[in-house]
Amino acid sequence: MKLSAALVLLALASPSAAIGQTPPPGAAPQEAAPTAVEDVVVEGVRRTRETSFAFVRAVSAPPFGSYTMAVWTGPLCLSIDNLPAEQAAALTDRILGRVEYIGVTVGDANCTPNVRVIFTADGAATARDLVAHNRRDLRPTSAATQLGRAGLTRFAESERPVRWWTVNMPVDGETNSRVVALAGDIGDNRGQAVQMGIRNPLKISTGGPPWRLILGIQPVGNGIRDSLLQTIVIVDARLAAGVSYASLGDYIAMVALTQVDPEADVSTAPTILNLFTDSPRVTELSQWDVDYLKALYDAPVRFNHIRFQEEDIARRMVQAAAPAANP
Repeated sequence: MKLSAALVLLALASPSAAIGQTPPPGAAPQEAAPTAVEDVVVEGVRRTRETSFAFVRAVSAPPFGSYTMAVWTGPLCLSIDNLPAEQAAALTDRILGRVEYIGVTVGDANCTPNVRVIFTADGAATARDLVAHNRRDLRPTSAATQLGRAGLTRFAESERPVRWWTVNMPVDGETNSRVVALAGDIGDNRGQAVQMGIRNPLKISTGGPPWRLILGIQPVGNGIRDSLLQTIVIVDARLAAGVSYASLGDYIAMVALTQVDPEADVSTAPTILNLFTDSPRVTELSQWDVDYLKALYDAPVRFNHIRFQEEDIARRMVQAAAPAANP
């Protein structure tokens, strides 16, 4: 999927002038000194199964009908548009430093971007143009691969310092090949069906998913999981004024590594997602954020229901905070 080149270059003014100082390259997140209460690490709020699960439920935004919570199953490739080269390089280092720390593979210098960060002087105008000219790329199917028409409207019309749009794709849990059809797949489906000896396969004329040859007993959900496919991040330089590149890079890393609900109320949690709110400010990726992301990527995929996956992530977050107390 490629966005309009003209749109990517849209800059209504010099977008980088108001944003804070260039940060050093990102390494492991710094941890504030924790306070131990009953053998559980406290980061402004007690880390319990309940508080962790509430955070997971609030933050995660898998589209209705998703098979699993989506993660990157292939390399993450980043591009930053409309920033001077030196600032873009520093921000890239910051973001990719966080990505690698979580354990996600970073693509080489020539890989096709699947996380695109666009700086602009008017985030809403840029988002509206993006939606107007790239709707198929933003909603490649009507399946549970994004937050739908209502979500796209909020993306285009909201007033936020940073807004993002995430596209995920159902894939085979073993081969990592997608199992829903996109435009142009009809002929491929027919050829694949013929090769597999399927006569008159259903859904070929309606754009059904590519055929999968299923052998043996399959887990609930037929072994299908959701993989992150593309994330678009738009930074409004006017509304993000005063925020350092270090903080901004951590915020972008957080929303690029997982499906984050833009409307999530996480005011009681010590998270970088509160960077642009009136809640106590966290200016870098917190240990709370790190433990959430590591749990998301380390937890085994639960094909039976997303809720079980969320509960497993919450349990791992508690264990990470107090491993001795939670074997």
